[in-house]
Amino acid sequence: MTTKLAHSCFQLYQFWESVRGAPSEVNIIKNDLQILTKILEEIGDDKDLSPSVRLALLSCEAKLNVNPTPQIGNL
Repeated sequence: MTTKLAHSCFQLYQFWESVRGAPSEVNIIKNDLQILTKILEEIGDDKDLSPSVRLALLSCEAKLNVNPTPQIGNL
């Protein structure tokens, strides 16, 4: 789960990096994506995630459309 999320965050970062003349708020988004990518890489695909961390990751998946049908009830 986290590997896909990290890759998606990196792709989003690359997209925003390619946008020229973007407003300064884009730098905040890029910074947040870099931080999130690093966190996800550190978590790795740990199978013993706490329910709250798993819920947060499922929320990220849904927002990034990595997994179009996240099963939040299966924590």
